[in-house]
Amino acid sequence: MATLKKNISPAGNKNVGQSSASTSTQGEPVKKEFIVIVVDDCQQRTMKNSQEKTALILQYWVRSSSIRRGWIDEFEKIIMRYVMYICFALIDTTRLVLVLVKYFKLVKVFNGHSDFVVSVNFSPDGRKIISCSYDLTTRIWDVESGKETSNFRGHSRSINHAQYSSNGKLVVTCSHDNSIRLLKVDSGSTRHLEGHSSAVTRARFSPAGNIIASCSLDKTIRLWDVSSGRMIKILYKHTKIINDVQFSPDGQKIVSAFADGKIIIFDLKSGEALHELVGHSGEVMVAHFSPSGHYIASGSRDETIRIWKVSGIPVKVLKGHFDVVTDVKYSFDGHSLVSCSNDKTIRLWDVSSGIEMQTLTGHTYFVKGVDFSPEGNRIVSCSFDRTVRLWET
Repeated sequence: MATLKKNISPAGNKNVGQSSASTSTQGEPVKKEFIVIVVDDCQQRTMKNSQEKTALILQYWVRSSSIRRGWIDEFEKIIMRYVMYICFALIDTTRLVLVLVKYFKLVKVFNGHSDFVVSVNFSPDGRKIISCSYDLTTRIWDVESGKETSNFRGHSRSINHAQYSSNGKLVVTCSHDNSIRLLKVDSGSTRHLEGHSSAVTRARFSPAGNIIASCSLDKTIRLWDVSSGRMIKILYKHTKIINDVQFSPDGQKIVSAFADGKIIIFDLKSGEALHELVGHSGEVMVAHFSPSGHYIASGSRDETIRIWKVSGIPVKVLKGHFDVVTDVKYSFDGHSLVSCSNDKTIRLWDVSSGIEMQTLTGHTYFVKGVDFSPEGNRIVSCSFDRTVRLWET
């Protein structure tokens, strides 16, 4: 579903897509605004189809912006030749910047799980999708055919997360049965990692694939050696539940999301808490490093996404969801964020401007997980509606 966004400051003129100083020549404040226009792929479709889609988008824009149509007819003929978002964002008081973003459409729905699907991720090569569910299964799907290629069982209670190793040969899963399992993709053989005394909420590989970090309702973060399956150490013990843990891109730090609203970055070797990020007014559900390792994106029960410098300095607050933000992922180039929520939507954000670029709808229940493909041209999502969905540009 295509969306169009428009944001206007409280006062000023109505010149669309024009930059201006912060005050007019009369000293009155001028209106600052940005417009996002979604243009569907028309190079591989008939002109009639493109014209209809473009006209629909422009009609919606005109209604929402309360401006005269005027020059829109000619503009329509121009924009229907391109495949892009067009986003005019006021960066400062003197200039406008054009941001081009891919437009995603639903292309496949993967059915097979018989209970809530709570985690979904691409393989490192982007050719497979791994999902896990409260139906006690972890499933691997072929992206191109949409077919299920593997179905793994073993956990005795609901599975909370599944992730590929960086080489794609191993999968780690964690569960409400208090255990972590290491799975060899080619043979299906498994190894049990036991030590947590309550449900394991997340387990992730380090970038090198030799260490696993896990967190749990037992309020601990633990490190595990992949080759032996043994616990290396308890990195941290907190007074509140820990919802998420992730390695930095260089593998030297770990970021964790806590139920008390805090985010803490730890040094992997010393276990020392390096930085504490405070700002969310609700439980933090997820926290992720940017590809550069310089920023953190987090999602919370307070319905916001926040971007931070790793030093703890807040950068942006992204608002749009109207329920718990359940997952947030950076694109591999770091320019975009994708998020999902219990509001049943998936939202795409431009990182530099903080603008919401697109809303994807279709899931009929809480959306619990999202991921970008390595190339950035696909998004996968999963939901309590028991489906996995694939979106493409």
